Amino acid sequence: TQILDSLLGVQQAYWLDRRRVAIQPQFAQSGDSYAMSFSLTGALSVTTSGITGGTNIPLTVGGSLTKEELLRYPQLSGYTVLHLPANTPVATLQTALEGELAFSAVNSSGALQYATGMQVAGVLDDLYYYSGKLGVVFHHGEAGWHDWADDENYAVKLKLWAPTAQSVSLQVFDHEFDTTPAAMVPMHEHNGIWVADGEPSWKDKYYLYSVKVWVQSDA
Repeated sequence: TQILDSLLGVQQAYWLDRRRVAIQPQFAQSGDSYAMSFSLTGALSVTTSGITGGTNIPLTVGGSLTKEELLRYPQLSGYTVLHLPANTPVATLQTALEGELAFSAVNSSGALQYATGMQVAGVLDDLYYYSGKLGVVFHHGEAGWHDWADDENYAVKLKLWAPTAQSVSLQVFDHEFDTTPAAMVPMHEHNGIWVADGEPSWKDKYYLYSVKVWVQSDA
């Protein structure tokens, strides 16, 4: 089981966008069935009959990469493209990206033919592209903290792009070398951006983000 599960750390499948996955053509054999599996707790396990311990999304072979995509991903030339069901909710895809991901191929006899982890840069760009400002964002131009503290209508937010995070909190410290935060502020998420509203008392303070995120090394 340990040897089989180690396959998921290789990440040879590419999740291109909200509808497509690409794999090496030798792993797409006639009569096989394909699935993308995910688990928020990293509970996926590879068995001789497939991947267990999570939620499965079936995939079907079809289509090819566009010329523009081949310019972006020349290493995927000749890869086989598979499609997710057209009615897959975006919310399901977003949830899947917060946990462990895997691709599997099973033959008509029910035997596992191939299993691997998944690279997700393409689908993250598709679902969560953001052209705005991140970090400490002042909403009345580019003025500094000293201007904000003198204006009760001044608004400041801290923004973090972390679409694969399961939760994020902001730690606020009074001094540079403090090891215990003076405040812990839960951040709220919208389309991959985690946000905390600032307060005048944070002037000249220090901050860190506390991020809960699943990583392969935890499996």
